[in-house]
Amino acid sequence: MRDEGLYAAFAQIMQHGGIPYQDAFDDKPPLIFGWFYLSFVIFGEHLWAPRLLAALLLSGTTLLMYVEGRLLFSHRYGMLAAAAFALSFSLATLETSANTEFFMLPPLVAALVTFTLGLKSGRWEWYALSGLLSGVAIATKEVSLFSWVLFIGIAAAPHLKSLGWRAYSAPGFRRSVGGLIGGCFVAFIAVIAPFAATGSLPDLFDGTVIFTLHYLGVVPLTTKLQAMARLPLYLTFVLGPWLILPVLGLLQIKSHGANGWGTLLAGWLLAGCIGILAVGRFFDHYFITLLPPLALLVPLGLTYIGKRWRSLGKKQYLPLAATLVLLMPVVVAVQIAQNATIFAKPTADERHNAKYPHDNRAPWESDGPEMGAWLAARTEPDEPIWNFGFQSEIYFYADRRSPTRFIMDRPFWYSESYVDQALVELNENKPVYVIDSAIYEKWSNGKLYTTRIKDWIVANYDYVGKVYYADIWRLKAVDS
Repeated sequence: MRDEGLYAAFAQIMQHGGIPYQDAFDDKPPLIFGWFYLSFVIFGEHLWAPRLLAALLLSGTTLLMYVEGRLLFSHRYGMLAAAAFALSFSLATLETSANTEFFMLPPLVAALVTFTLGLKSGRWEWYALSGLLSGVAIATKEVSLFSWVLFIGIAAAPHLKSLGWRAYSAPGFRRSVGGLIGGCFVAFIAVIAPFAATGSLPDLFDGTVIFTLHYLGVVPLTTKLQAMARLPLYLTFVLGPWLILPVLGLLQIKSHGANGWGTLLAGWLLAGCIGILAVGRFFDHYFITLLPPLALLVPLGLTYIGKRWRSLGKKQYLPLAATLVLLMPVVVAVQIAQNATIFAKPTADERHNAKYPHDNRAPWESDGPEMGAWLAARTEPDEPIWNFGFQSEIYFYADRRSPTRFIMDRPFWYSESYVDQALVELNENKPVYVIDSAIYEKWSNGKLYTTRIKDWIVANYDYVGKVYYADIWRLKAVDS
């Protein structure tokens, strides 16, 4: 289940009356847990529920891509953009699943559509709705912030150009920029209101701000820039035509413009790239953020090819044509081969493992249901268990609670203070079983096995043995 397991555990805790960050801790924005909770409410507490909701939302996003293409250019353009977006989700190498990016895209694209309507009509309601939807996207994954900033910049630019810093007095500036900021503020208030009402705002701040800063600060800027410089070659073979055609689309914007929409299209792509660079980690599924802006550039890429074909002679056009003829089949073949190694597997577990060939934890996630059943059979529903490791889906499968809000060990990698908090909470309510998968995980990037917690386990628990992928420890009997 990968990250899905964490979100499912959060949603299950919420169904039992728990509060995110206070009863389960992570750095993800709150609405991703809300999306999973919503899927369980609608479809029941099933593994497929959030995936079905994500699929339905992405189907709606495809329609929004058509609407945006038609608003910018034409019906034909909208159809091409929607088709490019829909087909790009066949790329299994992007680790497609119900991750944050999939729930972020619908409000993100809807914010673009409403912003475009605001630009075309000048009505503040569209700008306010765009700000509101941008806030929803940001509360699902923070990198959407850069798109919202882009919208504000585009809306403010003509007023700043004509009036300078007195632009704030212009009615058009107040309608557009004020609407974008006001709409986002409404979304922000709506998201934090439940935490304010339950007194858990400090926990929300600790997870989404403090922990996030710990997480982002680990990767040096030079490492981020070096990784970003290597990305074009990598993306060429992963995305294939969905990268090559957009590059040609950017050339079309540079040479012939895009009916005045070039800044919005190129800027939206740049905002997505900045979002990935800011995080500094280049997991494949992060690039799903780029699929909508790339898809909107695909029709412009096709237009560029057509214009070059008509305007250039055979000798001038030959290098471009030869490059496309040679490069496109190669990247498409690589794309098909990469996906075939995954889709050709006969079972879901084997397909999952094939998506993560270099991660020893992938088979563990396939064993999650069995591990959960093993624990559920040996504990009462009100007896806590604790996962010392990355496998937070254990709680979902076992339908058991953790005695500490640290339902996995990732926070311990970045701050010793989280170890201190966890030990206090564990001593207050010792779990019946401890599942230690951390000892078998392959550590990298300076992540250390937390010996203080290991010492606490040995002092308070008897070793049962290795079950599936983890060492199992049971609470020592208390002498009467």
